[in-house]
Amino acid sequence: MAVLVTVVLDLKPEIAEEFLGYIDGLLEDTCKRPGFIDIEIKRGQDKPNQIILIENWETVADYEAYFGWRKERGDIDQINAALNQPFTPQYWGETIASK
Repeated sequence: MAVLVTVVLDLKPEIAEEFLGYIDGLLEDTCKRPGFIDIEIKRGQDKPNQIILIENWETVADYEAYFGWRKERGDIDQINAALNQPFTPQYWGETIASK
């Protein structure tokens, strides 16, 4: 069953713009990972230093393998260094309603 993963990143204001350029480079590798379906990144309307990643993966295991790979490479530490607080992925499953 496909899983939706959301990640909210609260960027440090002094590096927010630089980080947004950095994250674009990460997407190329993300899109090549097993189980990846798609990703959408949005910037906060009222909080421009906050972004949300909305990711679709085939399974939780696929996302966790991807996350582990990012962690091994040191990407997660680099991302967390750009944040006011470390992020925690949120997993979403069954659709309750849709129009």
